[in-house]
Amino acid sequence: MEGLVDPERIGITGFSHGAEIVGYAVTHSNLFHAVIGAGGYDPCFYFLGGKAWHQIFGSWGLGGWPEGNTRQRWQEIAMSLRADRVQTPILENIADSEYVAYLSRVVSLQELGKPVELHIYPYELHVKNQPRHRYEIYVRNLNWFRYWLQDETKFEPSEVDEIQRWQKLRAERVEDRQGESRRTSWPD
Repeated sequence: MEGLVDPERIGITGFSHGAEIVGYAVTHSNLFHAVIGAGGYDPCFYFLGGKAWHQIFGSWGLGGWPEGNTRQRWQEIAMSLRADRVQTPILENIADSEYVAYLSRVVSLQELGKPVELHIYPYELHVKNQPRHRYEIYVRNLNWFRYWLQDETKFEPSEVDEIQRWQKLRAERVEDRQGESRRTSWPD
């Protein structure tokens, strides 16, 4: 069965808890070359979550002020605090009711010159249910993987702006990596 998977063209996607798993995976490995939906928990989310979430975080060993006794645990799981370890382009399709929780990780990735794109969908909940939004997400997701994993650049004329943004992300990523060797594993 050898040769079925090209190790240089592995993509991963997740939604809801699956996105949390993806977020953890891309900050703890170099296996993936394109990602859609890399969620996770962040100290920012702790502050926004309220009492019910504080209890949940407490049951996970993340209770209390994130800079206090739980700092080391947050350092292990929060993508915004591990953004320097992300080596793959990330696409996020987020409901307007949830985007604030994603800002710390998106801004952290942008600050480090990592390829990341965030799309915010108005009047949506966690599960996007407006047909137009779902269609846009499906098309964009496929195009994201085709672009980053297959180096495809021939898309519909209506998608030219999108491809130009991604080409800019790729060029900035290449500039950022010049002179750097790619890490193959991360210290714990």
